[in-house]
Amino acid sequence: MFLLLLLLLVVEAGCSMPPHASGVYAPDTRAIVRVDYDYDGDGRIDVRTYMRHGKPARLEGDSNGDGLVDRWEYYDASGSLLRIGGSSEGDGREDTWVRTAGDERHVETSTRRDGTVDRREIYRADRLLRAESDTNHDGLPDMWQAFEAGVLTELLVDDDKRHGRPTRRVVYAANGTARVDMLNTEQAHATR
Repeated sequence: MFLLLLLLLVVEAGCSMPPHASGVYAPDTRAIVRVDYDYDGDGRIDVRTYMRHGKPARLEGDSNGDGLVDRWEYYDASGSLLRIGGSSEGDGREDTWVRTAGDERHVETSTRRDGTVDRREIYRADRLLRAESDTNHDGLPDMWQAFEAGVLTELLVDDDKRHGRPTRRVVYAANGTARVDMLNTEQAHATR
């Protein structure tokens, strides 16, 4: 029965090759260190999964077949997924990372595409809740945003862009008006 099903799949696929997986083993221990997978049967590896102690440690994938990695997955020692990385330009440079924490999704972005995270966004049920940015790339956030139902409700800004804490707050009302408050040091610590 299995051979008949396999034969039907091959005939249905026409001339294309069926998906193919192959393992790479450590020469001294013969433990599996990588699994290569060709999803579309074109003879090129689409996904490489690097293994540690029989569990996935990292995955690199090429989803569009251009030969460049555009998806990365990172796993902990037990093989559980920690985060997913992506290339916003599809050029093999990882610049965006996503992880989940409870019912929240955290997205970190390197807007300059240099590997340094300078924007963080938190979502719940695909709605943006809050974001923070390091607009001058000094390693400290200098802009914080809060959203309700996808609408910006509060903006906090470090006007000097060097303290990592807000000095000004803009609160947006539902009617479109805005209120601007200057913050002292105590208020700045309380808002974050």
